[in-house]
Amino acid sequence: MTLIELAVVLAVVGLMAGAIVPLARSYFQDRIRNQISTRLDEDRNALLSFWDTRQVLPCPDTTGDGQADCSGSGLVLYGTLPFADLGVPPNDGTARPVYYAVLTQFTEHTSVTLARNRCERLAALPSDLVVQDNGQDVNVPFLVLSGGAENRDGAGDQRDGGNADTDGRYERKPPADNFDDLLEYASPFPLAQSGCGTLVVFNQSGTPFLGGLDVEQRFDGAWLPGNIDYHAADNGSTKLLKVEKGSWIRVVDSATHTQVDQFVFGGGAMSLVYH
Repeated sequence: MTLIELAVVLAVVGLMAGAIVPLARSYFQDRIRNQISTRLDEDRNALLSFWDTRQVLPCPDTTGDGQADCSGSGLVLYGTLPFADLGVPPNDGTARPVYYAVLTQFTEHTSVTLARNRCERLAALPSDLVVQDNGQDVNVPFLVLSGGAENRDGAGDQRDGGNADTDGRYERKPPADNFDDLLEYASPFPLAQSGCGTLVVFNQSGTPFLGGLDVEQRFDGAWLPGNIDYHAADNGSTKLLKVEKGSWIRVVDSATHTQVDQFVFGGGAMSLVYH
Protein backbone atom coordinates (compact mmCIF):
# COMPACT_ATOMS: atom_id res chain seq x y z
CA MET A 1 0.00 0.00 0.00
CA THR A 2 1.45 3.34 -1.05
CA LEU A 3 1.48 6.38 1.20
CA ILE A 4 -1.26 7.95 -0.93
CA GLU A 5 -3.50 4.90 -0.55
CA LEU A 6 -2.87 4.84 3.21
CA ALA A 7 -3.77 8.51 3.47
CA VAL A 8 -7.00 7.90 1.56
CA VAL A 9 -7.93 4.99 3.85
CA LEU A 10 -7.22 7.04 6.97
CA ALA A 11 -9.29 9.89 5.61
CA VAL A 12 -12.25 7.58 4.94
CA VAL A 13 -11.95 6.02 8.40
CA GLY A 14 -11.87 9.50 9.93
CA LEU A 15 -15.01 10.52 8.07
CA MET A 16 -16.81 7.36 9.15
CA ALA A 17 -15.75 7.87 12.78
CA GLY A 18 -16.90 11.48 12.65
CA ALA A 19 -20.34 10.31 11.52
CA ILE A 20 -20.64 7.34 13.87
CA VAL A 21 -19.61 9.03 17.13
CA PRO A 22 -22.52 11.57 17.18
CA LEU A 23 -24.97 8.83 16.23
CA ALA A 24 -23.71 6.59 19.02
CA ARG A 25 -23.85 9.48 21.51
CA SER A 26 -27.41 10.29 20.46
CA TYR A 27 -28.42 6.63 20.79
CA PHE A 28 -27.07 6.31 24.32
CA GLN A 29 -28.63 9.64 25.36
CA ASP A 30 -32.03 8.51 24.07
CA ARG A 31 -31.63 5.21 25.88
CA ILE A 32 -30.88 6.95 29.19
CA ARG A 33 -33.80 9.36 28.72
CA ASN A 34 -36.18 6.46 28.08
CA GLN A 35 -34.88 4.73 31.19
CA ILE A 36 -35.43 7.84 33.31
CA SER A 37 -38.88 8.47 31.81
CA THR A 38 -39.94 4.92 32.63
CA ARG A 39 -38.76 5.33 36.22
CA LEU A 40 -40.56 8.68 36.65
CA ASP A 41 -43.75 7.18 35.25
CA GLU A 42 -43.51 4.37 37.81
CA ASP A 43 -42.96 6.93 40.57
CA ARG A 44 -46.01 8.92 39.50
CA ASN A 45 -48.14 5.78 39.49
CA ALA A 46 -46.85 4.85 42.96
CA LEU A 47 -47.96 8.26 44.24
CA LEU A 48 -51.39 7.80 42.67
CA SER A 49 -51.68 4.38 44.33
CA PHE A 50 -50.69 5.94 47.66
CA TRP A 51 -53.49 8.48 47.24
CA ASP A 52 -55.95 5.77 46.17
CA THR A 53 -55.25 3.87 49.40
CA ARG A 54 -55.07 6.77 51.87
CA GLN A 55 -56.66 9.82 50.16
CA VAL A 56 -53.51 11.82 50.94
CA LEU A 57 -50.12 12.23 49.28
CA PRO A 58 -46.86 11.72 51.19
CA CYS A 59 -44.64 14.62 52.15
CA PRO A 60 -41.20 14.77 50.46
CA ASP A 61 -38.08 13.25 51.95
CA THR A 62 -35.85 16.04 53.27
CA THR A 63 -33.34 13.96 55.26
CA GLY A 64 -32.21 11.41 52.65
CA ASP A 65 -33.58 8.31 54.40
CA GLY A 66 -36.30 7.65 51.82
CA GLN A 67 -39.11 8.45 54.25
CA ALA A 68 -41.60 11.30 54.24
CA ASP A 69 -40.77 14.31 56.40
CA CYS A 70 -43.66 16.67 57.08
CA SER A 71 -41.69 19.24 59.07
CA GLY A 72 -41.41 21.77 56.23
CA SER A 73 -43.58 24.83 55.77
CA GLY A 74 -45.26 26.70 52.94
CA LEU A 75 -47.97 26.08 50.38
CA VAL A 76 -45.67 23.67 48.48
CA LEU A 77 -43.36 21.08 50.03
CA TYR A 78 -40.06 20.30 48.28
CA GLY A 79 -37.54 17.49 48.60
CA THR A 80 -36.79 14.11 47.11
CA LEU A 81 -39.16 11.21 46.59
CA PRO A 82 -39.91 9.17 49.77
CA PHE A 83 -39.00 5.97 47.96
CA ALA A 84 -39.02 3.75 51.06
CA ASP A 85 -42.60 4.73 51.92
CA LEU A 86 -43.69 4.20 48.32
CA GLY A 87 -41.76 0.97 47.74
CA VAL A 88 -39.97 2.22 44.62
CA PRO A 89 -36.26 2.32 43.66
CA PRO A 90 -34.23 5.10 45.32
CA ASN A 91 -33.13 6.94 42.17
CA ASP A 92 -34.01 7.85 38.59
CA GLY A 93 -32.19 4.87 37.06
CA THR A 94 -28.90 6.77 36.72
CA ALA A 95 -27.99 6.82 40.43
CA ARG A 96 -29.37 10.36 40.77
CA PRO A 97 -32.25 11.32 43.07
CA VAL A 98 -35.83 11.86 42.00
CA TYR A 99 -37.02 15.29 43.14
CA TYR A 100 -40.59 15.66 44.40
CA ALA A 101 -42.84 18.67 44.96
CA VAL A 102 -46.41 18.50 46.30
CA LEU A 103 -49.13 20.91 47.36
CA THR A 104 -49.16 20.89 51.16
CA GLN A 105 -52.95 20.81 51.33
CA PHE A 106 -53.03 17.29 49.85
CA THR A 107 -50.67 15.82 52.48
CA GLU A 108 -50.99 14.88 56.15
CA HIS A 109 -48.92 17.89 57.13
CA THR A 110 -49.72 19.24 60.59
CA SER A 111 -50.23 22.77 59.26
CA VAL A 112 -52.99 21.67 56.88
CA THR A 113 -56.42 22.87 57.93
CA LEU A 114 -59.78 22.02 56.41
CA ALA A 115 -58.29 18.81 55.00
CA ARG A 116 -61.85 17.53 54.67
CA ASN A 117 -62.14 19.85 51.65
CA ARG A 118 -59.44 18.20 49.54
CA CYS A 119 -62.04 17.05 47.04
CA GLU A 120 -63.34 20.58 46.54
CA ARG A 121 -59.75 21.77 46.11
CA LEU A 122 -59.08 19.19 43.41
CA ALA A 123 -61.89 20.75 41.39
CA ALA A 124 -60.06 24.11 41.38
CA LEU A 125 -56.34 23.70 41.94
CA PRO A 126 -54.45 26.78 43.11
CA SER A 127 -51.55 28.10 41.04
CA ASP A 128 -48.95 27.48 43.75
CA LEU A 129 -47.41 24.53 41.86
CA VAL A 130 -47.23 25.05 38.09
CA VAL A 131 -45.63 23.10 35.26
CA GLN A 132 -44.92 24.96 32.03
CA ASP A 133 -45.55 22.00 29.74
CA ASN A 134 -44.17 22.95 26.32
CA GLY A 135 -45.22 26.55 26.89
CA GLN A 136 -48.61 25.81 28.48
CA ASP A 137 -49.04 26.51 32.22
CA VAL A 138 -50.69 23.61 34.07
CA ASN A 139 -51.64 23.70 37.76
CA VAL A 140 -50.72 20.34 39.32
CA PRO A 141 -51.11 18.63 42.72
CA PHE A 142 -47.63 17.05 42.57
CA LEU A 143 -44.69 16.37 40.28
CA VAL A 144 -41.56 14.21 40.10
CA LEU A 145 -38.39 15.43 38.41
CA SER A 146 -35.02 14.12 37.27
CA GLY A 147 -32.11 16.40 36.44
CA GLY A 148 -31.28 14.17 33.49
CA ALA A 149 -27.95 12.56 32.69
CA GLU A 150 -26.07 15.84 32.22
CA ASN A 151 -25.83 19.25 33.82
CA ARG A 152 -26.43 21.03 30.54
CA ASP A 153 -26.89 24.58 31.80
CA GLY A 154 -23.54 24.42 33.61
CA ALA A 155 -24.99 25.65 36.91
CA GLY A 156 -24.16 24.07 40.24
CA ASP A 157 -27.30 21.92 40.34
CA GLN A 158 -27.98 18.85 38.19
CA ARG A 159 -31.37 20.36 37.40
CA ASP A 160 -31.40 22.93 34.63
CA GLY A 161 -32.79 26.45 34.54
CA GLY A 162 -35.70 27.30 36.80
CA ASN A 163 -36.16 23.69 37.88
CA ALA A 164 -33.34 24.05 40.41
CA ASP A 165 -35.19 26.51 42.67
CA THR A 166 -38.29 26.25 44.85
CA ASP A 167 -40.52 28.96 43.45
CA GLY A 168 -43.31 26.54 42.52
CA ARG A 169 -42.73 26.85 38.75
CA TYR A 170 -41.19 24.08 36.64
CA GLU A 171 -40.44 23.38 32.98
CA ARG A 172 -41.22 20.30 30.91
CA LYS A 173 -39.94 20.47 27.35
CA PRO A 174 -37.79 18.64 24.78
CA PRO A 175 -34.02 18.47 25.40
CA ALA A 176 -31.84 21.34 24.25
CA ASP A 177 -28.19 22.39 24.51
CA ASN A 178 -28.84 23.87 27.97
CA PHE A 179 -31.67 21.58 29.17
CA ASP A 180 -32.16 17.84 29.65
CA ASP A 181 -34.45 17.60 32.71
CA LEU A 182 -37.34 15.14 32.67
CA LEU A 183 -40.57 15.71 34.57
CA GLU A 184 -43.83 13.87 35.14
CA TYR A 185 -46.96 15.09 36.93
CA ALA A 186 -50.56 14.08 37.53
CA SER A 187 -53.68 16.01 36.72
CA PRO A 188 -56.27 16.32 39.50
CA PHE A 189 -58.72 14.05 37.65
CA PRO A 190 -57.31 10.62 38.63
CA LEU A 191 -57.02 11.79 42.24
CA ALA A 192 -60.65 12.95 42.27
CA GLN A 193 -61.83 9.81 40.51
CA SER A 194 -60.19 7.41 42.95
CA GLY A 195 -60.46 9.34 46.20
CA CYS A 196 -63.62 11.44 46.04
CA GLY A 197 -67.34 11.08 45.67
CA THR A 198 -70.55 13.06 45.88
CA LEU A 199 -72.98 12.85 48.77
CA VAL A 200 -76.45 14.31 48.35
CA VAL A 201 -78.69 14.65 51.41
CA PHE A 202 -82.32 15.38 50.71
CA ASN A 203 -84.87 16.54 53.26
CA GLN A 204 -88.50 16.31 52.13
CA SER A 205 -90.80 19.20 52.95
CA GLY A 206 -93.18 18.76 55.82
CA THR A 207 -90.80 16.62 57.89
CA PRO A 208 -90.24 17.11 61.63
CA PHE A 209 -86.77 18.54 60.93
CA LEU A 210 -87.72 22.14 61.56
CA GLY A 211 -84.40 23.63 60.50
CA GLY A 212 -83.52 21.05 57.89
CA LEU A 213 -80.45 18.85 57.91
CA ASP A 214 -76.75 19.54 58.31
CA VAL A 215 -73.94 17.28 57.13
CA GLU A 216 -70.74 17.02 59.17
CA GLN A 217 -67.42 15.27 58.60
CA ARG A 218 -65.10 13.94 61.29
CA PHE A 219 -61.64 15.52 61.17
CA ASP A 220 -58.91 15.34 63.81
CA GLY A 221 -61.34 13.87 66.34
CA ALA A 222 -63.99 16.56 65.92
CA TRP A 223 -67.16 16.83 63.88
CA LEU A 224 -66.93 19.77 61.52
CA PRO A 225 -69.52 21.13 59.07
CA GLY A 226 -68.95 20.02 55.51
CA ASN A 227 -68.31 22.48 52.71
CA ILE A 228 -71.87 22.31 51.40
CA ASP A 229 -73.32 23.76 48.25
CA TYR A 230 -76.89 24.39 49.37
CA HIS A 231 -79.72 25.04 46.95
CA ALA A 232 -83.50 24.97 47.24
CA ALA A 233 -85.69 22.44 45.46
CA ASP A 234 -89.41 22.54 44.70
CA ASN A 235 -90.35 19.95 47.30
CA GLY A 236 -87.73 20.45 49.96
CA SER A 237 -83.99 21.09 50.07
CA THR A 238 -80.86 19.34 48.85
CA LYS A 239 -77.37 19.51 50.30
CA LEU A 240 -74.48 18.47 48.08
CA LEU A 241 -71.09 17.56 49.50
CA LYS A 242 -67.96 16.49 47.65
CA VAL A 243 -66.31 14.19 50.14
CA GLU A 244 -63.27 11.92 50.46
CA LYS A 245 -63.75 8.18 50.33
CA GLY A 246 -63.50 6.63 53.80
CA SER A 247 -64.61 9.77 55.65
CA TRP A 248 -66.88 9.52 58.67
CA ILE A 249 -70.13 11.39 57.97
CA ARG A 250 -73.02 12.24 60.21
CA VAL A 251 -76.33 13.94 59.48
CA VAL A 252 -77.89 16.08 62.20
CA ASP A 253 -81.09 18.03 62.67
CA SER A 254 -79.93 21.63 62.27
CA ALA A 255 -82.56 22.91 64.71
CA THR A 256 -81.91 20.56 67.63
CA HIS A 257 -78.47 19.29 66.57
CA THR A 258 -79.58 15.74 67.31
CA GLN A 259 -77.96 13.01 65.23
CA VAL A 260 -80.08 11.50 62.47
CA ASP A 261 -77.51 9.20 60.87
CA GLN A 262 -73.81 8.29 60.93
CA PHE A 263 -71.75 6.21 58.48
CA VAL A 264 -68.46 5.83 56.60
CA PHE A 265 -68.65 7.21 53.07
CA GLY A 266 -67.61 4.57 50.54
CA GLY A 267 -67.14 6.82 47.52
CA GLY A 268 -69.02 7.19 44.26
CA ALA A 269 -72.32 9.05 44.06
CA MET A 270 -74.59 8.59 47.07
CA SER A 271 -78.08 10.04 47.63
CA LEU A 272 -79.91 9.95 50.96
CA VAL A 273 -83.49 10.98 51.65
CA TYR A 274 -84.66 11.52 55.23
CA HIS A 275 -88.37 11.67 56.07
